[in-house]
Amino acid sequence: MKQLFEYLNENFGLSTNADIFSKKKKSALPLYLQGSYDFYNGHIQETPIIWAKPLNDSDLTPTQLKKQADSLKNSLNSPIVFVFDYLDAWQRKRLIEKHIAFVQPSKQLYIPELFLELNDTIVKKSSPITQGSPIAQDDYLKPPSQLALLYHLQVAPLTNLSFGAIARLLRLSTMTVTRIIKEFQSFQLVEVIGTKEKSLSFTCDGRALWDKALPFLRSPIRQTGFISEGLPPGIFRVGGESALARYTLLAENEQPSYCIGKETLLALRKTDKIPSLTDKYRDYKIEIWHYDPILLSQKEEVDKLSLYLTLAGEKDERVMGALNDLITEMQW
Repeated sequence: MKQLFEYLNENFGLSTNADIFSKKKKSALPLYLQGSYDFYNGHIQETPIIWAKPLNDSDLTPTQLKKQADSLKNSLNSPIVFVFDYLDAWQRKRLIEKHIAFVQPSKQLYIPELFLELNDTIVKKSSPITQGSPIAQDDYLKPPSQLALLYHLQVAPLTNLSFGAIARLLRLSTMTVTRIIKEFQSFQLVEVIGTKEKSLSFTCDGRALWDKALPFLRSPIRQTGFISEGLPPGIFRVGGESALARYTLLAENEQPSYCIGKETLLALRKTDKIPSLTDKYRDYKIEIWHYDPILLSQKEEVDKLSLYLTLAGEKDERVMGALNDLITEMQW
C-alpha cells in the first residue's frame, strides 16, 4: 500500500491514508469476501473509501467484480476501490466500461463516484536489471510468466508440452497458461507449434534466453516483513544474502532471510500456523513472493535466477560481485 500512496501523492498530489480492517469488522463480511481481499479504511483528500486488495491473482470477470463491489458497498456503506498490482490495458478498459473503481499504481486511477480518472505514463528508469533503454511498466513479464520462464530455464523444459501439462506443472489454470503464452509471443520469446494440440518452441536456449528476457524480468518480492518465532519446516526457502552466501563466497548475513509464496502464507495464516508479520526488526526477515519459490527449488535455498532478481538492485559491491559469480558459474 505504501507504493500506492506514494504514486497518488507524487504524481497527482492526492493525500491518502489507510488502516487495515480489524478482525471484527472483516468478520462481518461474507466468508467468500473475507478470504479474497485485504481491506483498508482510507481517505482520498477528505472522502472516506475502502481499499480492497486481492490476496490472490484473480481471474474474476468485470461482471463478477462489479457484483462483489456492490455487495461490499452495501455492507460497508462506502465507495470500494480495488487495488491491482498488474492489469493489462484491455482489463483496465473493461473495468472502466463497467464503472468499477480501481487503481493500478504507476499506471491508472479510476474512481467514478469521486469523479476521478487519472492516468500516468511515467516510464521507469533503467536499473541493474534493466540496463540500456528505459522500459515502460507494461513491458515486464507478469509473475506467472516469469515463473514459467524460470521453470523452463532451471527445472525442466516446457518445450513440446501441451498447455494443460504446463498448467499442471506450474499449478496454474489453463486460462493463465494461455495468457502466459500470448505474453511470451509478444516479447518474441517463443513460437507456438501445432494447430489442434499446441506446444512451445523457445526462440533461444540457456544463457542466451536469460540474457534476452532479463530486461523484462523483475524481483518476485511482493512484500517483506519480520517474525520472531520458529518457521514451519519445508515451506520456506532461504533467500536474500543468506542464500547468496551459500551459493558463493559472500560472507553470511547475521539476519537470516526466508521466502514464501503469497498463497502459501495466506493458507498458513488461515490455520494459525504462523503469526502475522511485522514491519519492526525481528529475528527472521521474510520475503513474500508473487509466486511460490518451492516450484523452482527443491533445495533449502531459493533458485539462483530468482535470487539474482531479488538482489540486482543492491549497490553493495560485494553483493554485485557475488551475483556476477552466481550467473557466470551456472550450468546452463
